[in-house]
Parts: sequence; structure tokens; C-alpha cells
Amino acid sequence: MIIYNITTQVGRHVHDAWRQWLMEEYLPSIMATGLFSRYQLVRIMEMNEEEGHMYAVQLYSDDHTKLDDFRNNFLHDIQKKEKIKWGEDTFSFGSVMEVIN
Repeated sequence: MIIYNITTQVGRHVHDAWRQWLMEEYLPSIMATGLFSRYQLVRIMEMNEEEGHMYAVQLYSDDHTKLDDFRNNFLHDIQKKEKIKWGEDTFSFGSVMEVIN
């Protein structure tokens, strides 16, 4: 199992609106690609939250081919929409993990 993890720092002043957008638009658009079997949203704790909150979206895929398809054909547009919507109020980065156990 492969996990594509997207970590995002969200400014405090847009937090509630961002969470709503995440659940209603962002995640449904990613899942609509059909390339991930499920997702998990987690809040990163024990961080300095004066500047904002940190979240991670973990997208589960059963193989690298689907992840490559997502990164090559969908990720750029999704990132562009996020940047247009939130500008400098969010900062995201991705990482790839493999489930060992």
C-alpha cells in the first residue's frame, strides 16, 4: 500500500472556511479521479498554532502506477486551484510513504 501524504499549514483566519472547502471540494475532486481507495484526514498536534493549524491528508493507493498517474495528470491542476483559492494563507507539500506493516 502506498500513501501520498499532503501536509498543509493553514492560516488561523481562514481555518474554518478552508476546512469546509477541503471536505466539500478538494477531497471530493481528488477521490473523483478514481486513483485512491480511501483517504484519511489528520491534524498534526503539538505544533505552534499561533501562525495556523497543520493537517495531513493521507491518500491510499494500491500501487505506484496510480500514484504516478495522479501526480502526472491531476496534481498540478489541484495545486493551482488551491493556490488561486487560498494564496499565501496555506502552504502544502507532498510526500510518498509505503506501508510496511
